[in-house]
Amino acid sequence: MQGCSENSLRALAVQLASKLGVGCRVMLEGQLGAGKTTFAVSLLEALGVQQKLKGSPSFPIVYEYSYSHGKIAHIDFFRLRSEMEIEEVGIHTYFWDPKCITIAEWISLCPKFERSVLSDGINWKVKISFCDNQPDKRDLVIDRC
Repeated sequence: MQGCSENSLRALAVQLASKLGVGCRVMLEGQLGAGKTTFAVSLLEALGVQQKLKGSPSFPIVYEYSYSHGKIAHIDFFRLRSEMEIEEVGIHTYFWDPKCITIAEWISLCPKFERSVLSDGINWKVKISFCDNQPDKRDLVIDRC
């Protein structure tokens, strides 16, 4: 979808949320400030998370939330500098937990791990990018992979 407003971005997150169940993974990609966290927070709201939403997990790396069918992990790979850190921090366990929806920002920074995630399970990739000459609009591509 091209030329999305923030409201359209949120509406698309709600649509995607209706297709998600435990074990699903959503990988968000885009430049800094493109709207990855806005999309993630909209997903969390649409999935019925009752806890206070904390925004981007850039500093803590993972925020874990409860919802009616299990848990949701919102993970930010931006500060991870090696594939080894994924295991050291315990992030890998969320991706193979059958009672967890995983929302990951910047997973492409760890390509080997990303390939292993994409080789298994129900995965969605969401690419958000800035629109040319429209600073308040975004282009959005959502693919099941």
